[in-house]
Amino acid sequence: MPTGAYGDNAGGMTIAGGVAAALYKRATTGESPVVDVSLLGVGAWSTSFGSNLAMLVGGAPPPPSMPVAGTPGNPLTGAYRTGDGKFIMLTMLQPGAYWPGFCDVFDKPEWKTDERFLTAESIVMNGYEGRQLVAELFLSKTRAELTEILNKQSGQWAIVADFWDIAQDESLRANGLVSKVVDAEGVERELISVPVLFDEENPSLTRAPQFAEHTDEILSELGFDIEKQLELKIAGAVT
Repeated sequence: MPTGAYGDNAGGMTIAGGVAAALYKRATTGESPVVDVSLLGVGAWSTSFGSNLAMLVGGAPPPPSMPVAGTPGNPLTGAYRTGDGKFIMLTMLQPGAYWPGFCDVFDKPEWKTDERFLTAESIVMNGYEGRQLVAELFLSKTRAELTEILNKQSGQWAIVADFWDIAQDESLRANGLVSKVVDAEGVERELISVPVLFDEENPSLTRAPQFAEHTDEILSELGFDIEKQLELKIAGAVT
């Protein structure tokens, strides 16, 4: 799992690139486009290799092996596997504040009164035991069941999206951040789009060129006639 501010760092670089492109357009055309960068789009773009592969094969790739659930110092942070093989991330950085409400919604009064978990300090001191309890609890329920329960408390959490989940994200698609592209065989595919918009317009994607596909066009633009192009090809200078 990446550390904190992962999206902020990648987003900052993306914004810098978008601003540089906008300044170039202003310098060359006199027009100043509005630069718009989506943090959601940046996150999807950062994982686009896996998400694009998921869209290509029509589903999520098999999950990797996972380390022990949660974090040892705070059982209310970290990723936990659900009973149906999904994951939920807890990010309740103040365990003392959120533990009572967490126990209430999961109907665990014995956890709430357990001396090991009465204060933030004791929760941290007994974090290994706490995360084992939470891990077993989450394994006993599906992601849908856990989602319904967690919505009833005030602590921070989120579903851990796999690559297929990212590719199908409702907000991502509504904002045009999944684009269609026709491949070299004429088949329409979907790809995670560039997260930078200019004047609120989503970019259109095109496939990458085939090997040496545009050699003749480029040489012609550079002023080489047919005879010279043939000479370069025979010499092996171009393909």
